[in-house]
Amino acid sequence: MSQDMAARADIVFAPYNYLIDPKLRETFGNRIRWNDAVLLFDEAHNVEGACAEAASFELPAANLAAAVREAQEAFELAAAEEELSAHAAEPDRLLFNARGRGEDDGFGGTGEKLGVNGMKRVDGGDRDGLTKRTALEYKQLRGILLALESKIASELDKGSVKSPGTSAFAEKAHFAKELVKPCAYFFDVLASLRITDEPVIAVSDEGNVGGGGGGVKKVSSVQLLVAVMRDAALLLASEAASGGAQAKSRVSSFRLVEVADALDKAFAVRKSGQMDAFRVRIGTPDTPFSHQRGFSSGGSGSAAHSGPTLSFWC
Repeated sequence: MSQDMAARADIVFAPYNYLIDPKLRETFGNRIRWNDAVLLFDEAHNVEGACAEAASFELPAANLAAAVREAQEAFELAAAEEELSAHAAEPDRLLFNARGRGEDDGFGGTGEKLGVNGMKRVDGGDRDGLTKRTALEYKQLRGILLALESKIASELDKGSVKSPGTSAFAEKAHFAKELVKPCAYFFDVLASLRITDEPVIAVSDEGNVGGGGGGVKKVSSVQLLVAVMRDAALLLASEAASGGAQAKSRVSSFRLVEVADALDKAFAVRKSGQMDAFRVRIGTPDTPFSHQRGFSSGGSGSAAHSGPTLSFWC
């Protein structure tokens, strides 16, 4: 409601990040009449920190693992749709159901073609309003995310240093691993997984890899990876909405979107030529860390995550 009112208001109060963070600005900022607007920043000495925060991210192992599971779910849904399309004339031969139910849920009502959980489908198996992607693409997405997860852990094991940590319940100091590197290191890690910003992959205007009808353009592997992650989140959100799970019907609630946003931020920094202002850290939960300060801290406010956390901070 407040965002709707902002479009008509003469004076709008908002946190810094509503203007500074590109993602928030896309949604909130489009509602504001910016022509001849006057911007007033209260406590302007905090703007620098807000900008650094907007350009930084943390990717805990637990969140990356959740993204892997979501990619698997998207694969199962797409595979179910493909099998449903292949056996549309004989629905009783449906062998695969993404939710593990034994009954055929492919048809119903007035004869409309339906997908898993009753989502409407058009000829060819597309869900309304969603980019058509194959189950293989989501399977490959899962494989790439698993490789990234393994790579982060292995980089920590082979290149970390021991840093002392403290615990209120420990009788003596314990040690945990951390690795701090220049920004370029992160892109070297991604390049080892063939995740780059070089436009070498041919896709059609519809987003299909290898062309295949219509115009053909070249995109980078990171562009394609981010697009597939966002499409997977849309697929899962539409599935949740059709099944009545409102809590998961928001695309932003999926970890795949978090990973996609992180890659977008990192490559935006590279494109801007500001890499010298950033650092990358991989550390275990035993070394609490805040990318706002850029150093380890023993404060109790730091959240612990299972497995190493990758931090990209300004």
